[in-house]
Order: sequence, then C-alpha cells, then structure tokens
Amino acid sequence: MAHKHNLFIVCEGLSGTGKTKFAKALSRKLNAVYFKTPPSPFNKLRNFIDKNFDFKNRYYFYLASVFSASEQIKEILKKQSVVCDRYIYTTLAFHAAIGMKTHNIKYFDFILTPDITFFIDCKNDSRLKRLYKRGLTYNDKIEIKLKTDKKFLKEYNKFSMTILDNSGNIKETLNQASIFMKNIL
Repeated sequence: MAHKHNLFIVCEGLSGTGKTKFAKALSRKLNAVYFKTPPSPFNKLRNFIDKNFDFKNRYYFYLASVFSASEQIKEILKKQSVVCDRYIYTTLAFHAAIGMKTHNIKYFDFILTPDITFFIDCKNDSRLKRLYKRGLTYNDKIEIKLKTDKKFLKEYNKFSMTILDNSGNIKETLNQASIFMKNIL
C-alpha cells in the first residue's frame, strides 16, 4: 500500500467489539505505531477520575487527554504511521449519550484530523459475550447500568466513519480495512 505520508488511522466503537485487537493487528500489518487513548499520564489517572468525578469533569478530563494524544501523535507521524485505539468520537459519543451537549465545538480545528476513522462493530450478543469474558471495566458497568449502548450508537452514527463488521475473525476485518484503504489511497 503506497501513500505519500504516514497515516493516522483511528478505530472507534463500543466496548467489546474487538477494537483493541483489530487496532493492534492493523498496526502490525502496516508497521505502524499502536497508540491507545487516554495516553500517559492520563491513563494513570483514568480510574480515579472515572470513579470520583461527575460526568462533566470526566468529559473535560477525556477531552484534555485527546488534545494531549493529538500532540503526541503529531510527533510519531514524523517517522511512522499511527493506529489509534479510540480518539475524539468516543469521548463525544459517550458523553452525548448520557445527556451532555458535546457537539457545539469544531474539535478538528484544535486537534489532528485522522486520515481514516474505522468504526469497529459486531453483533451485540458477540459484543456482550466478549465484555463478560474479559471482565467489565468501570465504564462498561456504567454503560450497562445506564443502558446507554443504543444511545451511544446513535451518537456514533452522527460522525463520518467507515464501518467494519468484526463479528467474524480478525483476518476478515483486516481484509475489509485493506480493501477500503486501497480504494482511497
């Protein structure tokens, strides 16, 4: 796959869809850097913030982590492509799903815009099995308790992303991504 510059690819989606597994596999395939948000030092504070702050403050924490990630990714892109496991859309969609107004700022005026954003999807029963198998995070428990998954999906649908079905095996999903990338690059 020939391209003129290093690529910034983002993988978004609900928890349990296989985003992380896909993002890691894609980064290996492309010889790209795998990058997960929230980045350091935010990742060390995440559980504390999630458990001890209200949603408005959590929203600002996650926004700040994306702004930091954007700056870190800009530096990495000088040498290598990046596959990012969640970026701005997860922060916006989750907080909008719980009732916050999140779409009033043009975030891409302030942060790095991805070359490609994949929405990793899978059948809901598969997603829930994956979640329970890996163990529920604090945020997974909140999403289940507040029944926000459908609202979360509705918010995600407001963004322009290429949907990849990850219900099967990872090789099939990587093939879907490769076909899409060949067509646009």
